[in-house]
Amino acid sequence: MGPMGPLGATGPEGPVGATGPIGPMGPMGPQGETGPMGPIGATGPVGPMGPAGPEGVAGPIGPAGPEGPVGATGPTGPMGPQGETGPEGPMGPAGAQGDQGPIGVQGEAGAMGPPGPEGAAGATGATGPTGPQGPEGALRFFVPLITSQVNFDDAPPAGVEILSKGGSRYEIDLTTAVKVVGQINFSVVPAATGSAIFEYSDDDGATWSTLLDMGTGYAADTLKRVAGNVPAGALVSNCLLRVVVTGDSAADPECYKAGLMFQP
Repeated sequence: MGPMGPLGATGPEGPVGATGPIGPMGPMGPQGETGPMGPIGATGPVGPMGPAGPEGVAGPIGPAGPEGPVGATGPTGPMGPQGETGPEGPMGPAGAQGDQGPIGVQGEAGAMGPPGPEGAAGATGATGPTGPQGPEGALRFFVPLITSQVNFDDAPPAGVEILSKGGSRYEIDLTTAVKVVGQINFSVVPAATGSAIFEYSDDDGATWSTLLDMGTGYAADTLKRVAGNVPAGALVSNCLLRVVVTGDSAADPECYKAGLMFQP
């Protein structure tokens, strides 16, 4: 055979042939480099809780946390035994005075102590209000001024006194008198404007003042009574009393009884 000639030009690629059978697996090659991490898949369902593991070693105590809110007051526990009395502490300041407690049972009377020294007289207190008028006291004395029939002829408006038949004057001590009640009977009444007036004098009749004015309006043979207070000027030991009758200077009143009752 002669020598090989030069390599000719490459011809066109022929058609792909049919796939041959898979050959046996070859030995595993070396591990390749780790590829990039793929995206995280969806979270699967939570599995059942496994058994508790053994208790681990206690770790160190952490720092104290902030103080929490005060909880509700719990029930009062039973009273414990009384402890020993401690030393007496210093006296604290006086507290405010409490309310007065109820009055306790009265104890037995103790022995009377010696009298203490007489204290100084206190200041005179203010005068209290005047109390209500008490009931009328019993009559003290009666002073008769007219005891028989007398006529007051033409009794004038200024009044007239009758001195006949014993008159109508009477001297008495009125220093303790308070009230007076006048009584008078007319058989012939004074004029409509007329009145019987009991008067007093503290200068033996030189001047006269009204003790009690019986007022107008009389009925024949009917006792008329009028009460009043004794004037301050009549509260003397030598008070002179009398009766005068006023009128219209025309009527002639006739009186047969007049007197005064004084009360202490």
